[in-house]
Parts: sequence; C-alpha cells; structure tokens
Amino acid sequence: LVKRLPEDKHVAWSGDLSELINSPKARCRHDFLKSLLGRLQHVACVVSPAVHFTSRLRCAEFRAAKSGSTVLSDEEIKDCQLWQKVLDKCRSGMDINSLVFCQPDSVLFTDACEHQLGGFSMATGRAWRWPIPKRLQQCKSINFLEFLACVVGYFLAVHDGELAVGDCVLSLADNTSAAGWLRKSNFAPEGEQAAHFGLARELAATALDTGTVLFSQWICGLDNEVADCLSRDDERSDAELTEYILFAYSDSGQIPSTFKVSKLPDELSSLLSFWVQQGTEEMELPQGPTPRPTPHGKSGTSLSTNADCKRTPIWTPSPATLRSSSLGL
Repeated sequence: LVKRLPEDKHVAWSGDLSELINSPKARCRHDFLKSLLGRLQHVACVVSPAVHFTSRLRCAEFRAAKSGSTVLSDEEIKDCQLWQKVLDKCRSGMDINSLVFCQPDSVLFTDACEHQLGGFSMATGRAWRWPIPKRLQQCKSINFLEFLACVVGYFLAVHDGELAVGDCVLSLADNTSAAGWLRKSNFAPEGEQAAHFGLARELAATALDTGTVLFSQWICGLDNEVADCLSRDDERSDAELTEYILFAYSDSGQIPSTFKVSKLPDELSSLLSFWVQQGTEEMELPQGPTPRPTPHGKSGTSLSTNADCKRTPIWTPSPATLRSSSLGL
C-alpha cells in the first residue's frame, strides 16, 4: 500500500518553497512561513526523516513573528531545498510501512565510551569497533559519541548492502539522548551543536535516499552488554574478542551464530574522524577506560568451604575478684 501527495498540493507547496529558494535575500512574511510550516508538518508525519529539517524553519518563523518578516539564513535555505526533495518523494509515493510500527528487518546494537565506539547487527552478526585517536579523546560529550555510534551502525548496514528499500531498522542504545536524536533533532547549525546538526542532517538524507525506515529505542545498559564490551575492550585482537564474546555472552540471546568482529571500512573510519573533530565543545576531565567486569561462567560450584578451625575471640573476660584490695589504715 502506497500513500501519495496529491498533485495539486505538490505543485502549490513546491511553488512556495521555490519562492524562498530563488529569492534568498528577500524578506519572508510571518503569515507565509506559518502557513508553509503547517503544510510541511503534515508531510513530516508521513516522511519521518523530514522532522530533522523543520527546527531551523521554526526559528525563522519565531524571528518573523517579532518583526513581521525575516530573511532566511543559508542553512535555512538548504533546508528548503531538502524539503523540495521530500515533496518529490511524497508525490511518487510512500510505503505505508513507514507510518506504522512493524517487525524490524534489522536490529542494531551500539554503544560508546570516552575512548572507543562499537556495535553489531543481529541480522548479519557483523560487529565493529573504532578506537578514538588519543588526540581526539575527550573532545566530544558522551551523548554525542553515543549518537555517532548509532548513526555509524546504520551507515554500516547501508554500506554492506544489508538493507533494501522499505526495510525497517531498529537501533537500540542505552543513551536516551541518542535514541531521541535518531527520531527528531533541534540543533543550532553553529557553535557547540554544529556537529550534532550536520550529523542529524546526513542521517536523515541517507534514510530518504535509501528508502529505509529507522526506529530507535532505549534499552537498559545491563541489556546492552555485548555492545558495551565492543566499545570498551581495546586489548584483544578482533579474532580474540570474537572468540571471547561468543563464549562469555552466548546465553545473552543477542549473539547470532555468524557473529564476528571485523574492521570498519576506510570511508566510515574517515567519516568518524571527521565528525569527532567538528564543532567546538568544552573539554571534559580526562578519564581512563573503564573495563567491563568479566561475566560469570556458565556453570560450576563455589570452591570455598567453611573452615573447621575455631574462631579467635576478639575479647576475653577479665578474671573475677572475690574481695576488694583497698588500702587498710
């Protein structure tokens, strides 16, 4: 089943966007922006990645509400250009599966710590990790690193040909901010949020180009133990880590039989380096890697037994006296 934007609405709404794009320095009236945003919000309900491109236009509407009109910034004009593509996609038709929750075709687990990112796909067993270069550690907040890990996990699934048009992808992470940013973002295009802004836009554009549906969900950190191990273990080789995880976490229910840790493609490694260096953020206090505790073995009994020796008392009673020893006169 396919939903399409009627031709008359596509012509009218695209015309409004073209007016903004072709006159970038002209002042835009508040009533015009408010009406346009109301229409685009209806489209965003059908094309979920489009919600990443509404926040800047709402900022423009807020400015116009104060003075009656405003001039759009370069980034806001770029958002209008992306909305043109969204409207064209709606005219050709959107799969109804993109509007409803359905069984995911691919489930991705990701995690990040201050010195490494990692994750894996349950569909293919493809696992990965990326150590952050020493010079770039502590340059980004842990929330951004978690968000970056989720995005790269999705990009890797696209790169490996794991996804087809119309597939539903479920991204699981133990960071609430990252899980929320995968669905909707409201970042400023400059300053400390510049990297967040650019990454969210690239994520949404990739989802539109591939025709895939991306959902996200927060999970408890204790339920994300395999991805957590991938993001923290930097001592074992890929082969050693694969063997260790297959043995230690075989009862977790997350490990497919094809699980294998392998190197990220060079283009994704370069992409990670690029985004970690974007924007400026306050430096965090340096922290060392926190290793994950070794999980309990599958079976076995405790080797400790009760000792047969008597316990040594911590005190002994004083000897009783029968008479006082006062000095006689």
